[in-house]
Amino acid sequence: MAKRFIDTALFDDDWFMDLSKDAKLLWIYFITKCDHAGMLKLNIKLCKVQTDIKDLNETIILLGNRLVTVSEHLYFIPKFIEFQYPGFPNSKAKAQISAIEILKKHRLLNEDDLTVNELLGNSYSNNNSNNNSNNKEKREELLKKREEEFRQLVFENDPLKYSQTMLQKFCDYWTEKNKSGTKMRWELQQTFEIRKRLATWTSKDNEFNKTNNSVFDKYLKPNGK
Repeated sequence: MAKRFIDTALFDDDWFMDLSKDAKLLWIYFITKCDHAGMLKLNIKLCKVQTDIKDLNETIILLGNRLVTVSEHLYFIPKFIEFQYPGFPNSKAKAQISAIEILKKHRLLNEDDLTVNELLGNSYSNNNSNNNSNNKEKREELLKKREEEFRQLVFENDPLKYSQTMLQKFCDYWTEKNKSGTKMRWELQQTFEIRKRLATWTSKDNEFNKTNNSVFDKYLKPNGK
């Protein structure tokens, strides 16, 4: 059974923390299932059975350019090489020799200095920079879709109980994006029940209004009237 190096600080990495649970699982799946050159011919059916991830395409998009599509269902992890073979291409690991041959076969290696190509000319789109750009657009589109679904769920609550202004403030706060622009504030919570959060928000909002109204009454109204 093959052994792999894995970063013990992986779960502390900002990029990794911002991923969904499915994306975290898929990343670990890829770095443990790929061959010694960092390549994996993905068996869609088997992967779904082994990970229970329902939407693989969407989850792969979330991994961004850390995963490069070489051909249909064939993926490459560019950072795998430098991590598994420190000092590449001068690593002392024997597996590096056959890894180099695999990378050459798929034209993923710069022949002059044996470094992994920055722009992978034979990526599935034949333009890796465009592919990354498309992935970014798809991630933004997925995020926007999740935001719209969240807002819809919020505004479905009793309009007699919650004002439209208050619901709008609630949505604006909880849909604020994180630094990497991959998740919203509400998605970073361990649990998020809209009705309970709304009840808490309403309570705090009412308390804020009462406090400010009392200040207004005491200091701003002429003669305290």
